[in-house]
Amino acid sequence: MHKFIESLLDLDRQVESNYGDLGIKWIGREISLVGIFAALGKYSNKNHIHPTQSIELLKNKIIDNPKVLQLEEFESLRNRLDLSKINIGSVNKKAVYEGVYAILSDEAKSISWSLYFKGVVI
Repeated sequence: MHKFIESLLDLDRQVESNYGDLGIKWIGREISLVGIFAALGKYSNKNHIHPTQSIELLKNKIIDNPKVLQLEEFESLRNRLDLSKINIGSVNKKAVYEGVYAILSDEAKSISWSLYFKGVVI
């Protein structure tokens, strides 16, 4: 539990430091936290490792280099979602989950949000 809370505080500090108000808004959304920690859980399960090892990976790949989050692109695409046709919370949460998982699993060096909002942006 200590490692989890410590990683959350470190992530909060880093996104604020690198993105200012945008980072604060992003990390403060439930969809961001649920997506991040769901991706960590999937990574742990798929690779048969302890969750604290996944948290360490989160630190190495995202907390230490928050620019990989590309939050300006996330916010731009998020604001272009067609709200009449989607559940915005589900779409955002799934995008964060898939984007963070891509970083953790070395499928991407930074998150290209357009891949995860494909088909739902107007």
